[in-house]
Amino acid sequence: MNNNFYKSLEDKFRGSRDLIKERLTIYLPFLEVFKNIEQNVNVVDVGCGRGEWLQLLQENGIDAFGVDTDEGMLENAKKFGLNVKLIDAIEYLKSLDDESLYAISGFHIAEHLDFELLKELVKESFRVLKPAGLLILETPNPENIKIATCDFYIDPTHIKPIPPNLLSFLPEFYGFKRTKILRLQEDNELKNSDFVSIHKIIQGASPDYAVVAQKSAKIETLELFDEVFEKDYGLQIDTLMSKFEKRLENMQKNINMLVTSKNQLEEQLAHINHRSNQVELQILSLLNSKSWKLTAPLRKFADFLRWFKTGAYSYITFAPQSRPVRVAKSLVSKIISKINENPKIKSKLLKILNNFPKLKEKLKEIKKTNPINIQNKDLQYKNLSSKEKEIYNKLKNEIEKGKNR
Repeated sequence: MNNNFYKSLEDKFRGSRDLIKERLTIYLPFLEVFKNIEQNVNVVDVGCGRGEWLQLLQENGIDAFGVDTDEGMLENAKKFGLNVKLIDAIEYLKSLDDESLYAISGFHIAEHLDFELLKELVKESFRVLKPAGLLILETPNPENIKIATCDFYIDPTHIKPIPPNLLSFLPEFYGFKRTKILRLQEDNELKNSDFVSIHKIIQGASPDYAVVAQKSAKIETLELFDEVFEKDYGLQIDTLMSKFEKRLENMQKNINMLVTSKNQLEEQLAHINHRSNQVELQILSLLNSKSWKLTAPLRKFADFLRWFKTGAYSYITFAPQSRPVRVAKSLVSKIISKINENPKIKSKLLKILNNFPKLKEKLKEIKKTNPINIQNKDLQYKNLSSKEKEIYNKLKNEIEKGKNR
């Protein structure tokens, strides 16, 4: 494939140099163990590409050498002063002595190889690695449905996805003591969340994974690596599906609770309707009974007594809204209006009322609360009783006499 094309493809879809270096730091703890027991730790990176891993190893005091068959990619690595060579990976491994390396790494190379070549790569790695030596192979994770069905094929040189269990089995088959699957680059927020949607099931599992395989060695040496091998890495699709199913179960529980509440409310409503119908029938039965009809006069008489009792009490106590008080206020208001029409009488009465300020204020209050509507004089007069009309006429005549004097 054209060198410039593949380099451009890598630059666009793999990520920046700094991003790749940051992602690769996850492997440093495995190699740090070697640094604690050996002075010179050497690593070969097959399919080294732009050399991000080589650069990271150099920065951490580890001797690193890279091989690749893409000259354009190697030119980029050489710009950073990295030690690289244009050669086939398996050919280079075959040229090395037995047990001459502490680690061999291959990032996103396995998916480019025919499976027979991949087997040979693992076999040669086992020969070349020292006791407790590490083989690191990183590749796209087909557990991520979007990766397996779409993104994997962005690179036309990819052959086919490799399931984690298969790639993990391969080193075991060729004699490695133990293997560890590291699922990588997942969304940490999703990893810590219980809310999982279908969308997250499809593309939420770790998009990449790596198999770290270790050769046998003395027990005390292997124990130094136990911590990094026992740690959990990444997010499996099974975990996402389990969270999603739990969410569905909780939703179903809530639905069942709502349905139960609805049924209980419907039962209560039906019971209330039943009781209401029973009461309605009892009332109808009572209203249509002979006893109800026979006692109708008694009920009317009882209503009359209650009305009479209330009215009589109001008359006796001169309650504010009782008829005597209303009539008296109306008469006083009319008399005041008539007096206002005769200045002479008004003047004399005011002089008299000035000697009785409380009475004067009371009359003003009555006048305010009972304004006379001249247009309704005749209507109000008609509403008076015969005795009230007699008193009103006498007062009116006296006022008229005063006007004529």
